[in-house]
Amino acid sequence: MVKFINSARRETFVYSPPDAVFGAVRILVNWTEDRDLLAAVLRGVRRANPHARIVIVAEGIDDLLDDNMRAAQLEDLMMAEYVSRLNSTVMVIAPVYVGEYDCCINVGSLDTLCNLLRDVPESLVDVYFAIGHLFHGAVMAGAGGRVVWGDDLLDVEESACGEPLPPYIRQIREKMA
Repeated sequence: MVKFINSARRETFVYSPPDAVFGAVRILVNWTEDRDLLAAVLRGVRRANPHARIVIVAEGIDDLLDDNMRAAQLEDLMMAEYVSRLNSTVMVIAPVYVGEYDCCINVGSLDTLCNLLRDVPESLVDVYFAIGHLFHGAVMAGAGGRVVWGDDLLDVEESACGEPLPPYIRQIREKMA
């Protein structure tokens, strides 16, 4: 699969979702803080797939939802165990949707994934290897008023963070090598 990464000034940002959105029946969007960014992502997903059922893990966004979208709180979702691909002794408990839905998109930095977990492990490396690989796209506000998006969480995080890279990114890349 060819990976893509894009960036645009925030005021001209129009979301182009990953290929997994097209034809998906169920889409999960994980979000925490930037409401305008979430609104742009939802518009882009809806343009690409007008009929998908979209669940957004968030509160207080009812005005952004259409008839086939719903906001859900973590406490209301069925949970499942996800074992780290790196270390089989590390397991996280996250919504079953992460593993079952046709497409998962993270809106925010990699640590936004922690909002999906019942108990957060000590390391973002563990989170990434347990559920990060199940996400098809990411969108993140970057430096200088830019928005970065693409089909790989780590690539988006690297591009949005710039240099120097946070230690967890280097650690994940080293473990992937």
